Amino acid sequence: MPRAISGMAGPTGFSLTVDREDRMERLIFERYRFERRTIPKDPLLSFWDNALEKVPLLRWIDPVRFSFFGAITLVSLLAFHYFSTLEITASQVDTPIAFGPLGAIFLLIGALIHLSGTASWHGLEHRTLTLLNHHFEHPGPADEESLYQRLKTTSPINPWCGSNDAISYLLLLAALTHLFPVPIAITLAFLPFAFAHPLSLRKGLSVFQWLFVGPAREKQLRFVARSLSQYLEASGPKGTGKA
Repeated sequence: MPRAISGMAGPTGFSLTVDREDRMERLIFERYRFERRTIPKDPLLSFWDNALEKVPLLRWIDPVRFSFFGAITLVSLLAFHYFSTLEITASQVDTPIAFGPLGAIFLLIGALIHLSGTASWHGLEHRTLTLLNHHFEHPGPADEESLYQRLKTTSPINPWCGSNDAISYLLLLAALTHLFPVPIAITLAFLPFAFAHPLSLRKGLSVFQWLFVGPAREKQLRFVARSLSQYLEASGPKGTGKA
């Protein structure tokens, strides 16, 4: 069964990656033009799929977040070691003081995302990903009007959005730095993100996403509904795949 697995939004549109098992597709909704590309299979996911067959316990690990936050942790530890040799060591950080600058940074980033126009596309990216996966599991009408109505009522909040991870990681790191030496705090902050999160926890963190998503305009909704209709009809029994 096909599955939309990731997305990325910008000031002029967004893209989604769809795993159709035999191939990967990139759906590009950019500057009110729609494009569908076949792309190479993600080597990380291919490697992980093969590893899962040999070591089922790896299902506890999220491959994308394990790789991403693992790389951040490694770089952070190397940076801390480097600055420590220069005797610019980090002192214990008072947690309320640490949360203040973090909050200001989040608000600034959120403001820039809204001012650039990315927020509405980001929310629409979430709506489209949710709608696509629901349609893949439970096929229904794929005409433009039906998809438009479903897009309008689909939430722009997605519990699997990377913004959840980024915010909770930084907040956790700030708190742990208050309790442990910096290298230990950096390592401990990584661990929760190396493993699959319970959906209930992700839903609790999703309130922060309102900083980064906004309402979609009528023109945007119509454009995406029309493009999705074309895509799903082309992917049906008469197209290149079966939705």
